[in-house]
Amino acid sequence: MAPESPNTRANRESWNATSRAYQASHRTELEDDVLWGPSMPPERDLKTLGPSVSGKNVLEICCGGGQSAAYLAGQGARVTAVDFSSEQLDHARTFARSKEVQLRLIESNVEDLSMLEDSSFEIAFSAYALGFVEDVVTVVVVSNLLAQLGCTLLELLRGHPGAAPGSRRSRRRRPGSRPGGYSPRRPRR
Repeated sequence: MAPESPNTRANRESWNATSRAYQASHRTELEDDVLWGPSMPPERDLKTLGPSVSGKNVLEICCGGGQSAAYLAGQGARVTAVDFSSEQLDHARTFARSKEVQLRLIESNVEDLSMLEDSSFEIAFSAYALGFVEDVVTVVVVSNLLAQLGCTLLELLRGHPGAAPGSRRSRRRRPGSRPGGYSPRRPRR
């Protein structure tokens, strides 16, 4: 695994320091569905993950406190959830127990998902979190490999005020990119 960058370390430390306060102040809006972002309809209305997740292997990238993962597990999915914040994952464990669901929780920087087998998920997704990741392209490529022949849904909202200083989320959106979505581009030669 590559060494952690100073920005990633600062971001992880920030989430570990603020996790309890964040979960306390946002608890009600995060529970009982997948939240794709502020002012967005919930997953139960959008059905972007399909009509049913029951029996499917689902990967949540940047799971935070595990609310979306627990919701999907309650709908019958087998969920693996990855996050780099030990405090957020502690919340996810406690939350999953309170909902009486099983989650496979992995503490890791999501830029390295080498511990997971290719093609082992029908669905790979991240809801309102990829702006905290420095190397989004790697996450997109890897999640597509993990969910080959399946579905990959990733959101990216740049300029989020909660980003760690220097992270991509704290930078301005590049001209020509779309807010709230991933715009595939050809590599420059």
